[in-house]
Amino acid sequence: MFRRLKRRELEFQNPIRSLYPILLLVMVETFSNLTMGYIVAFLAGALLLFFNSLRLSRSLYMLLCEQMLLLLLTFVLVQFFYPTSLQNYKEHYIYSIISDLIAMTVLSLSLFSVPFFDRWLSKNNPKNIPYIKTNLGEYKQTLHLLLFIFILRIALFCLYHKGWFTFNSYHYEVRLQLITFVAIVVVMVYEELKVWTYRKMLDTERFLPIVNTDGKVIGREAYSVAFEGPNRHIHPLVRVYVLQEGCLYMQRKKDVHGNLVWDTVVSDYLCYGDDVTTSAEQLLKQQLSLSDVKLTLVGKYLYEDEKEKQLVFVFCTKTDERLVSNNKEVLSEQLWSNEQIVQIQESYAFEVFPPYVKKELKMLRMLTDFK
Repeated sequence: MFRRLKRRELEFQNPIRSLYPILLLVMVETFSNLTMGYIVAFLAGALLLFFNSLRLSRSLYMLLCEQMLLLLLTFVLVQFFYPTSLQNYKEHYIYSIISDLIAMTVLSLSLFSVPFFDRWLSKNNPKNIPYIKTNLGEYKQTLHLLLFIFILRIALFCLYHKGWFTFNSYHYEVRLQLITFVAIVVVMVYEELKVWTYRKMLDTERFLPIVNTDGKVIGREAYSVAFEGPNRHIHPLVRVYVLQEGCLYMQRKKDVHGNLVWDTVVSDYLCYGDDVTTSAEQLLKQQLSLSDVKLTLVGKYLYEDEKEKQLVFVFCTKTDERLVSNNKEVLSEQLWSNEQIVQIQESYAFEVFPPYVKKELKMLRMLTDFK
């Protein structure tokens, strides 16, 4: 089963947007003055804060609050310590890089705060831990790139004014400002395109809930990355057995290792936000096209192998309807009596049933009339 997450369920946002006020300050200062740059930066920050408060973008909202606070702090420091007033600051020889120095200071301080936001946001919003880490990871990459641009620009400016390098280009400082402006625009467009592509990919992604051993949902993650890495989470798995006339309906198909085994009709991961019983009923109707489904929860247990961890919910149902599988991967199907299963397990040297099926058969024998 597949269920798309709603936009408000996705905490993934573009972290570059929290840097718009600082970047606007630099770009406006390139063609105007520092006072106008600060005005535009504060207005942009206020609008972004209002917009993101409506969208419930918590991680982006906190990053933007930090940027505005740091911008306010630099504004106060410039007012007190800069040798000329902001209106006449272009009379001073370092006017062309003052906004770059401000931006570099803000970005550097923000870079050191990333681990704090990671811990704080993950603690307060555990269901969005994967998105928070993705947000902050993208944010750090952007900070490093912008810091490189500003450090390079400041270095070239210093080398030029010290006379260590001579440039033949006309109006060097104006050209350097234009290069900085273009570089910032390129970074912003690149980040927006990258996040747009990522969000389009999320529209077709399947999300699995992360649960603890009691079955309580404590997070979620994308199916495409759920089984990667050493720190595997527990995901709920739904398995349904069908009984007909005292016999167990099973299908022959390939397991994850490519071996042919007899397994249950329905076995699939639960999607994030879905109810276990409702999901099992829908899966069973999809697989066998049954019109009347009444499920009984046989039990649940924790299963773990070298690839995955699962909290398995085992269900059972009885039916008199004709059983026809809709799964194209099924090679054959058969009704098994308990005597046949016991006899085959004792007679064959190779595994006819997967190891987890053996455990689930014991549950069925204890709690149903499959004896």
